[in-house]
Order: sequence, then C-alpha cells, then structure tokens
Amino acid sequence: MIFIGLFLSMLIILTSILAYFITPRIEPNPIFGFRVGYTLIDKEVWIKGNKFISKLFMVIGILFLSLSMLLNNEYLVTFLVLFKISVIVGVTVSILYVDDLAEKVTGRRKIEEPSKIVPLKLNPKIVKYLAALTILYMVLNSMIVYTANFLPDTIAVHFDISGFPNRYEGKFNFVLGVITVTSLDFILYAVFFYLAKNKPLIFYKPKLGISTNDFMEWLAMLVAISFAIVGLAYADIFTYNLHGCHIMPMFIIICLALMLVFLVILYLVYKKR
Repeated sequence: MIFIGLFLSMLIILTSILAYFITPRIEPNPIFGFRVGYTLIDKEVWIKGNKFISKLFMVIGILFLSLSMLLNNEYLVTFLVLFKISVIVGVTVSILYVDDLAEKVTGRRKIEEPSKIVPLKLNPKIVKYLAALTILYMVLNSMIVYTANFLPDTIAVHFDISGFPNRYEGKFNFVLGVITVTSLDFILYAVFFYLAKNKPLIFYKPKLGISTNDFMEWLAMLVAISFAIVGLAYADIFTYNLHGCHIMPMFIIICLALMLVFLVILYLVYKKR
C-alpha cells in the first residue's frame, strides 16, 4: 500500500465532491472552484465547467486510490509519475473544455459589460524563464545520464533519517524515473506557457488578482526548485553508492529542501504584497 498515494487520492476525491455540490450554489469567486478566466466570466460556464471538472478529477482520484491500495512502496516512483501525468492531462483537458464551453455560451448571449472582460496577456520577455528552465533541464539530465555510468547495476535509492538505505532499485529504472519526473515538471511549465500565450482569457484581470507574468514567473521558480531538489537528491544517492557515505547527514538534506521551499513561499507572498 502506498500511503502518500492514499492521501493524494482521497484529497482529490474529497475536493471534487465538495466542488461538485458547492460551486453550483455559489457565485464565481477567486477562492474555491476551478478558477480560470473562462469560468469566472459567466455563471453558466462556472456551473457546467466545475461539474465536468469535478467528475473528471473524481474519476482520477478513484483510479489512483485503487492503485495506491494495490501497489506497494516499490512502485512509489511509478505511481507518482503516473499521478503527475494524470494531473497535467486533467488540467489541460479542463481548460480546453471550459474554453470551448465559454465560446458557445458567450456566443449565443449578449455580454452586457464587455469592457470588463480583460485578458491578461503574456509579456514576450517572459520567454526568458522558459529558456532558463530548458537549459537547467538539459544540463541536469545530461549530468545524470553521464554520471549514472559509474554506478553499480543495483543501487540504494531511499534512506531512513539515520542515513541507512532501506530500498534498492535497478540503475536503469532509477535513472529513467528521475528523468521522467524532471521531464514532467518541464512539460507542465511548457503547457502553461503555451496556454498563457495562446489563450490569455485563462487569466482574467478583475478576478485573478495577479498578472499572467507573475504567475509564469512563480511557476518557473517552483519548477527550478524541483530541479534543485532532484539534483541534490541524486548527488547524495550517487555519492553514497559510489563512496559509501552521504554528502551530508540526511536530516540536514531534508531540512535544506524544506527551507528552500519555505523561503520561496515567503518570497512569493512578500512580492505579491
């Protein structure tokens, strides 16, 4: 049984159930529900869009709840990769659905105040974040593929708080899993970059509260942090399997990763204010 899978699946199922029953009874708002420009500009799009998306993610949650109960921790990486793929696909399908729905609804209805529907367009300069992430992604994965040649066929990939290995895995499967995780993070940013560039109404100015450029900058920072954490974890696993020691005590590595995430959250909150 994969306990983190149970938690994530139950969270998605519970949120989907709440959204299905609550969103039709409340007005479009920037706090609860599937909140993009398309659902925020019209009550009908808000209700139908949230009902469809709730059912979609409820199915995803039930599917992964079943998988988390059938699989054990040996398949944790595979489970998380499949989970992330499903979330990316689910979000993309949801946006495309409400985009099509909004066109049909607003096309047959007169908009009383069209001047208030202002999409937040993407600044062309924001492409520098995509370029930087592309370079980081290529460098990180190139180093992983190159250095993996020096590792034994079976390696320790997970450790307890004391630093002793408690799970081993084949080198090929481990490297493939790491590259897949970083690839999905990069794809996530590329998908949102495409949507922000070609479907600017996703970001609706009066409701969102932040600019499209801010959102893409924050997302780029979060993806870069995920790259840094993956790089740090890989460096420690590589050092242990090659030399029999960690680059630093495990609790310090965990604290550094948590501190990095905490500092970024503080920075984003401060910048928004």
